[in-house]
Amino acid sequence: EFMLLANITVARKIHEAFPDRAFLRKHPPPKRNLMAKLPQECEIYGFEVGDSSSAGLSKALDVLHRDLMSYDRGKYMFIVELLSKKMQLAKYFCTGAVENKEDSSFRHYALSVDLYTHFTSPIRRYPDIIVHRLLVASLKLGPPESRSPQELEDVAHVCNVNKYGAKRASEQGVELFFALFVRENGPIEMAASVVGVLDQAADFILHHTHMVVRLYYQNQPDLSVSFTKHESVPQLNEATLTRKQPKEDLPPSYLLKLFQVITLTVSVPKDSTKLSLSLP
Repeated sequence: EFMLLANITVARKIHEAFPDRAFLRKHPPPKRNLMAKLPQECEIYGFEVGDSSSAGLSKALDVLHRDLMSYDRGKYMFIVELLSKKMQLAKYFCTGAVENKEDSSFRHYALSVDLYTHFTSPIRRYPDIIVHRLLVASLKLGPPESRSPQELEDVAHVCNVNKYGAKRASEQGVELFFALFVRENGPIEMAASVVGVLDQAADFILHHTHMVVRLYYQNQPDLSVSFTKHESVPQLNEATLTRKQPKEDLPPSYLLKLFQVITLTVSVPKDSTKLSLSLP
């Protein structure tokens, strides 16, 4: 809370001192066409959202966490992922380079504040260094920012591109190291929830890694597949995978339907970094 308060306070200070050169961070609201689908998705996936404001979504997630995490972890993680995909990315910008200077154009949707910046981590983020220099100048303790609003906007663009690239590299790094771990220590049995059923494959979310993975029926030679397509809602498709030859201590069949919890065997072939999924 103190970190957020510091960032908000500094954002207000530098915007007051340099209304055309303040280096801020904004977060646009979700796109309307994506949010228009939310009521139907709420009905399909069985959850409620009071309104589409950041406070409304936050409250809905708090309720879901309380109600689902103890017994339906996969459903909760999937809904969080679903709502996250509707969000736009937060971006650095220079106030003087914004054409539409209405109140909402600077606003940070997720934090529900009018002005926000990154000030508290100059040791690891270049935007924070710019903000520190602007704050020093606003207190008459250093020289003013010499770059034009457009030059600062160009810097913001580079920061945005690199921040997104770092995020993707981090995500891919997690996936790579998980695959290497499984290759060295697997196969590993993991709990997963069904989040999509297709005619040739099914998608799962792994409870312990939050990764969405796909299991292809053709890679399950010991199982025959019966696919049932829902008339109007693809999310409600179902598939039954039946064992061709009964095996002791293993279920004769698996029903794949939305949010069904299944134990998957996760492995990685030698000299590969791609996950291979199978049913026990």
